[in-house]
Amino acid sequence: MSLEKQINKERQEILMLQSESTHTSTHPTASQLSQQLLSSSTDSDRTEGRRTKACQIYDFIWDDPSYRDDSDDFVSFQKDGSLTVNKKNRPRYDKLSIEQWGYANSKIMERLINDGSLSTTIQIMGYMEYTESVFRLFSRYLKSSVLMFDKEYRELQNKLKFKWGTVRQDLHNFQLIAKTPLSGEASQKKYRDSSYSVNSKEFQSRHRGPTTPTGKEICIKFNSETCDRATCKFQHCCCLCHLEHPAIKHGSTWFINLPRG
Repeated sequence: MSLEKQINKERQEILMLQSESTHTSTHPTASQLSQQLLSSSTDSDRTEGRRTKACQIYDFIWDDPSYRDDSDDFVSFQKDGSLTVNKKNRPRYDKLSIEQWGYANSKIMERLINDGSLSTTIQIMGYMEYTESVFRLFSRYLKSSVLMFDKEYRELQNKLKFKWGTVRQDLHNFQLIAKTPLSGEASQKKYRDSSYSVNSKEFQSRHRGPTTPTGKEICIKFNSETCDRATCKFQHCCCLCHLEHPAIKHGSTWFINLPRG
């Protein structure tokens, strides 16, 4: 082969390689396409998750052994006849400590900042105001009732998209239970100002907690799934809608159908 033919052949090979390189850069490979689709799907799932599911405390807690309750343990029988005591990985929702709530709350704030839900200084300050208000509630109300309030607040905020820190008086009035009941006229006035009429009338006689429309006192422990009485004298129904489920498992739309007396 002459030198001229060899040079022409090599030149053609170089042109072919350049053409293939240009084609590859403008048309992604199957691997590149799959990665793009996966990334797009993941981003879409994350966005959809923000729209449809609220970030709840229980999903961000750390397991603190110092707050573990042995009553949550359960025993299993092995094939060789031995017994094994199993520890639940996570505590019951109503048994979360205030420290666990604080930790999970800060992790939720971090998540909301990262996904863009809290993107401005005003939004971040609103979430901090809400955090401060919940800590104040812990000092005045039963912990289990504050946890239920917080759960409902997060569900409602995720659905209605109101500003964090917005006061939801409907949740305050019916969900929070004071640590120490007041007595006499002060107690009656406090309850009249913060409860629906059917409950305030019953409270003036003898009731300390929420009641059904027929005047029966509702079991507070049942509503936080902690009632262990074999025969309970109180009504086992939701204190929010009066159906046969605990309030801790109530949906986020309860406030629409609340009885008004």
